[in-house]
Amino acid sequence: MASGQTRVVTSSMQDCLEAILRLQRAKGAARVRDLARELSIHKSTVTAMLRQLSRRGLIRYRPYELALLEPSGRAIAERVTGDHHLIRKFLREILLMDADSADQNACRLEHAADRRLIERIGLFARYVHERPDRARRVRAGFARFLDRKGGGKSIVLERKNR
Repeated sequence: MASGQTRVVTSSMQDCLEAILRLQRAKGAARVRDLARELSIHKSTVTAMLRQLSRRGLIRYRPYELALLEPSGRAIAERVTGDHHLIRKFLREILLMDADSADQNACRLEHAADRRLIERIGLFARYVHERPDRARRVRAGFARFLDRKGGGKSIVLERKNR
């Protein structure tokens, strides 16, 4: 890596790597137009991001070609994707958040949370889910608590629709 370059991978870069991973899994590779659509950004912004990721050795990309993850980029994308799924599941199943809020918050938290917090969320989710009776009690008790505090109105409606 050239001097003056940083190894920091920003949240925008992580989002791009995640999108490349999704597109590679679905289509075999990622095109600029597909990434622009997926990330809701302009194609020129995608191109600039792909150049940065390529310079860092995280993807293989040349202008007007497909973007493919390098092993180091794939590792980052898989870690961030796994964190997103874990956090979203925790927010949905433990904190009883609606799907859209859980997904939006998971996207923000996956970039901001440190490894220790992600691991704790995973361990707590595992603790609750290892015994289905425990999971039901935790969710039911928390739902009642939310209802009493007025914070569970949309959650109660969502649960009734299941």
